[in-house]
Amino acid sequence: MSDNLKRILVTGANTGIGLALAKQLVADYGCHVYLGSRNAERGSRAVEDVKKNAGENVELLTIVSGLGQPNMQCNTPYSVR
Repeated sequence: MSDNLKRILVTGANTGIGLALAKQLVADYGCHVYLGSRNAERGSRAVEDVKKNAGENVELLTIVSGLGQPNMQCNTPYSVR
């Protein structure tokens, strides 16, 4: 990833408006999108959809929520810049 590449987290991005936004951010604005999804399987399918139709700058961020505090888990190591 380029150091000047904008990185954006889109929650609920495995369907609907979130998925459309993720595609637009990758294709039209050249952003790197962290595709937030509570369901890893649907999130993985959405990542493949974005890669196929918009570009490669996308990765899945599985969002785990329960009774306690929400917890985000990235499938690949990353650091916040």
